[in-house]
Amino acid sequence: MSKKVTLQNKPGLPGWALTDLVYIAREFHCHISIHDDEIKIDGKKLLEVLSLVRPDLSKVEVGFHGVDEAEAEKTIRDSSLGRFIAANP
Repeated sequence: MSKKVTLQNKPGLPGWALTDLVYIAREFHCHISIHDDEIKIDGKKLLEVLSLVRPDLSKVEVGFHGVDEAEAEKTIRDSSLGRFIAANP
């Protein structure tokens, strides 16, 4: 089973939100991926995540796959990133 959430903000997602995502992701064993409309990256690799930061980035999808995916998703929802989670992705 896989879970996913969509983070979005207009005019753009702040860089701190994506770096916080990396630090949260590293706490879990499941695979966490982040993708926008163009590329898919490993959500646990800071340099890859920083490559996404740009002024026009308003939406990314975060996917969870593995043993503790539900806990990882809940932790992100309950963190400061929860305010960026789309109601209807």
